[in-house]
Amino acid sequence: MYSLHHRVRMTTKPGITGMWQVSGRSEITDFEEVVKLDKEYIENWSLGDYYGQVLKEGNTDFGIIFHLKRRSKLTEIEEAIDSALDYHERFGKRGVKLKEEYTETEPIFEISHYPYTETLSEQQNFVKAANSNYLVLTGSAGNGKTNLLCSIAELTEKLKQPVLLLNSRDIDKDIDDYILDCLRTPAIWRKHKELYYWFVNATLKLRGKHLFILIDAVNENDNPKFGEQLSSFINDKDRYHRFKIITSCRSEYYKDRFSKHLSDSIEQKHLIYDLRDGKYPNAAVQRIIKRYRNHFKYTGYMSSAVTHVICQHLLLLRIFFEVNEGSNEDILSIRKHEIFSEYIKWVKESKNSNIEEVLDTIADAMMTRMSFDDLEIDYISKFQNEDLQKAFDETILLSKKLVSHKGTIANMESEYVYFVFDEMRDYCIARYIMKRNSTPISVNCDGIISDLMRLREAQVSCEEGVIQYAYVFFKTDTLLSEEERKLYCKKILDFYRIEEGHKAQYYRTRHRVEFLNYGLKVLFATGFPLEEFEKDYICECLRICPNEDGGKLFDTTLEGTVVGLPNNLNLYFDILFGLGDIKIIVGAYKQMIARTYDDSLRLPYDLIKYHKAVCENYPDRAMQIQKAAELFILLFEIDGLDKEDSEMICYFESLPEHDRLKEEMRQDILSTINEEQ
Repeated sequence: MYSLHHRVRMTTKPGITGMWQVSGRSEITDFEEVVKLDKEYIENWSLGDYYGQVLKEGNTDFGIIFHLKRRSKLTEIEEAIDSALDYHERFGKRGVKLKEEYTETEPIFEISHYPYTETLSEQQNFVKAANSNYLVLTGSAGNGKTNLLCSIAELTEKLKQPVLLLNSRDIDKDIDDYILDCLRTPAIWRKHKELYYWFVNATLKLRGKHLFILIDAVNENDNPKFGEQLSSFINDKDRYHRFKIITSCRSEYYKDRFSKHLSDSIEQKHLIYDLRDGKYPNAAVQRIIKRYRNHFKYTGYMSSAVTHVICQHLLLLRIFFEVNEGSNEDILSIRKHEIFSEYIKWVKESKNSNIEEVLDTIADAMMTRMSFDDLEIDYISKFQNEDLQKAFDETILLSKKLVSHKGTIANMESEYVYFVFDEMRDYCIARYIMKRNSTPISVNCDGIISDLMRLREAQVSCEEGVIQYAYVFFKTDTLLSEEERKLYCKKILDFYRIEEGHKAQYYRTRHRVEFLNYGLKVLFATGFPLEEFEKDYICECLRICPNEDGGKLFDTTLEGTVVGLPNNLNLYFDILFGLGDIKIIVGAYKQMIARTYDDSLRLPYDLIKYHKAVCENYPDRAMQIQKAAELFILLFEIDGLDKEDSEMICYFESLPEHDRLKEEMRQDILSTINEEQ
């Protein structure tokens, strides 16, 4: 359990007052002096075998497990992790006492337990998921949900475990009936489903196996009753302990539509794992980009802002490099809709001259049917077969599948076409809507809004993505006057305006992972510098309910500063002081320190880390971060300064621009205070 690595070693025998040697330095008798003199090393301890050995020797709690057997059962591993996690958390509360001769070593464990609790918490989740029979995977488009389920299916098959990999869009009947079809169950057993499942479960147990049922893209099934059917199916299969079910769902649809079916109404214990939490480390991102660069022979410069955008989705990364194959052009900024547009243009010029017409025909049929999962290939039969093969085989726009006509005496199959990438589908549907409501000299904006309302009323899977790209259209189309542009952008934002008395949603979802108000998500996803009416919308959200998205707003603009995006902390300050009331400003800015689900993020103290990361090469970005720190110190009285508070204040007060920026922030605060205040 405790096979880690430590930078600090104790040089005295147990019982002698803390004598430490740090990183080869001379011996120091005061532990606090060690922390003060060598804080950089202590902050970056990679704690190891020595830590575990000392802890084992000084431990007085004989219920703690320090070693796991190679063939430990999952339940034993779960119990050991729970025990270890509780033990380390008690160190943080000074609730653990070591043997008397180890008393002087207790502070080291009280300080350094955090990396352990973080790692153990993550392992606790995974082990609990392995011990349960149900798991939910969430994530945005392109995060790899389908790839992960395919990998799980491949792995289980290699382990000689039975597995069913299903796409929810193919489930067009009762789920039990569909599963029985997939298992090729004889008709006689279909009349006694429960008995059949008991028989399968018993057989699996005798053979030491499990049946894995993987259901991908729950949000892609547009049957309004599908969610209820799925929750009933999952609860029913809890009786059969050899059945394991994994579902996947896009995050935004999970939050708004499917959480009640996939989690809230599920009786058995389960884990909801968001793939966005599994971020690639920077080294891995750079390695992926380097390989794509070499493969596609791209030699231009990419700014950190461009890297930030294209690394959000692996398919987006692939599309970007295909578009820029063989290029040496420097790319300093980019937006997703531009990448999609360039990719379609690249396919048209290099692969298939009819691709735009093919995409428009598919979009038209999907809009007519108000179904966006797939489409019978007969709808595009007017195109040459060679053109269609190029669209399917030489691009990552479209793919096709075979669907059998089950339940009939006809022995035949039909071909269906579907979009490979959900966001590309949303873009193509939006593009079609804009085209059919436009002429070379005018735009029917009301017609576009009407189409968007149809999508919202039908609650189809592409709704929010299409609305996002429609917003981009209204922002950029040159045929619209300034007044029209603002009017129709506001109409889209009106879809998501919150009313007085609105209650924050974060109690039932993942706070600060994404914007809960989709209007805010639209504003920041488009990548355009925000205008005054858009700032007013954000001010309205912060004024009515700051604790819903106030923290995420700060995180987003801080990230914008670090990577060099236009919507950065300077924008944040404009919005914050635009609130015009000191109490509201304080309430909104306090969300900077509100609880997050990322234990590694520790604001405001991490502002030191961000400042150090950019100060040498980007002094303007460093100044924005310093202003955020100066504002925090001015707004919030820090009673009884602890070590981190003191360090933050000392760090920023020592910077050359401290006095000027502190006074600038003070004047901004004073400008919002009226005479009564």
